[in-house]
Amino acid sequence: MKPSTGKCANAGFAWFIALIFLALTTPTFAHADAEADRLFNEALTDMKSGEFGNACPKLAQSLALEAKSGTEISLAFCLEKIGKKGAAWHHYREAARRARAENRPDYVEKATRLASELEPKLAPLRLTFALTPGLVAKIDDIPLDPARTEIFVDAGVHAITASAEGYKPFARTIDVPLSGSSVELPRLEPERLVVPTPARPPPPTPQAPLPSEPLRLQGLLAPGAVLTAVGGASLVVSLVLGGLVLDDKSTVESECDLSARKCSQLGLDAAAAGDAKAIAASVLFPVGIAAGGLGVTFMFLSAASSPSGPPPSVATLRLKTSGTNIVLMGTF
Repeated sequence: MKPSTGKCANAGFAWFIALIFLALTTPTFAHADAEADRLFNEALTDMKSGEFGNACPKLAQSLALEAKSGTEISLAFCLEKIGKKGAAWHHYREAARRARAENRPDYVEKATRLASELEPKLAPLRLTFALTPGLVAKIDDIPLDPARTEIFVDAGVHAITASAEGYKPFARTIDVPLSGSSVELPRLEPERLVVPTPARPPPPTPQAPLPSEPLRLQGLLAPGAVLTAVGGASLVVSLVLGGLVLDDKSTVESECDLSARKCSQLGLDAAAAGDAKAIAASVLFPVGIAAGGLGVTFMFLSAASSPSGPPPSVATLRLKTSGTNIVLMGTF
């Protein structure tokens, strides 16, 4: 009778759980970092439930926080379970290197054996490096060791990148068959230093000749006339509004009994209209004085600077009232 594949898989998984338990209970390899330990424990729970897709990223994060050979063996096993055998082979090899530095011959033997068992299922990739100082080469974000001439990857498409400070980066996509392939990483080309050409200073701007005559202010005549007219109009309107306020006051006095605090609707409307007109008049009156004074000043300065005296200027203003509407018309 042939042995059950399921039983073999269960036995392998049981061995793996025992390996993790050993890593957790051995004081030399206890996870000192609390966050790394939390992630590792969560990943172990996920793997016990068969949720390897959730466990692998947590193991990768735990390994980044605390690099231990036991964690890397766990990550390699997890990647193998989700079909990433090439990445698993790389992490088994790295776990063996770490275990050798940690003086754990049992981990070295286990990781090396597991990596060797994966090699027949992977495609061999032979590498040739034209060394560049400070070279950093990767295949699918997995670092490549320039000292290794052969690695094992999953059959299919892979991205190879290489970079070094002061050199142009290199990138290439390769399709590796299961039978294997080879790739050569050329020496990186130095980046050309672009020396910026200093910009030529602009030619000097010719200076305009100084005026031989004093500055004239004839241009202030028209604005002065406008301001004078506006000031006069504001004064006239404020006076008209003042008269209308007196009319509203008379209406209020006739429609309201102030002692009894009673007032008809007509009286209330007149009081509200009178308040609004009083506010407008109090604003327009000082505005009219200011605008008129400024306009007269402008006209005086313009006349004083003219060699032949002020030119004729006419400013006329007509006020027309129609009921409660006031219309100002002027010619300047």
